[in-house]
Amino acid sequence: MKKLCLNLLFLFSLSFLSSQSDFKVIVKGLKAADSATVSIQKGSEYKFSKIVNNSNNSDVEITFSGDYALSNGKWSLSIDATGYTYPTAKTITVPDDTSATITLTEMISDGKFKYTWTDDDSAAGHNTQSYYGEPTTIKVLDKTVKVPNDYSSI
Repeated sequence: MKKLCLNLLFLFSLSFLSSQSDFKVIVKGLKAADSATVSIQKGSEYKFSKIVNNSNNSDVEITFSGDYALSNGKWSLSIDATGYTYPTAKTITVPDDTSATITLTEMISDGKFKYTWTDDDSAAGHNTQSYYGEPTTIKVLDKTVKVPNDYSSI
């Protein structure tokens, strides 16, 4: 009986280990000294996030492996990069998919606030926002007071 339990435990752990897959993500368009957060999520069960940094203006590769290894099934892959427009979340299927590429585009500042939201494969949807901050001036008793641009509120 003890031997049977050990064999079953061994088979269970072997099947668990074999169902874990490494997944590679390539981030294109991230400029030097910028960073982004790549997240991969399976329902409400698992969510793994990694921060990618670019130091030399080339494509950045990260791998979800080890503690971040993905089990078989459908996963949602998304990225959050301040100052960039980026694609909506995409659905990947493990073990069929072993890698994905995300291409970022730098936001164009036209001097106006812009906000968009679209439905995608993630739970929260996909949003993009940008705005141009102009120097603020306040008039007090007919005197103009300039406000520093690093104030969080006025």
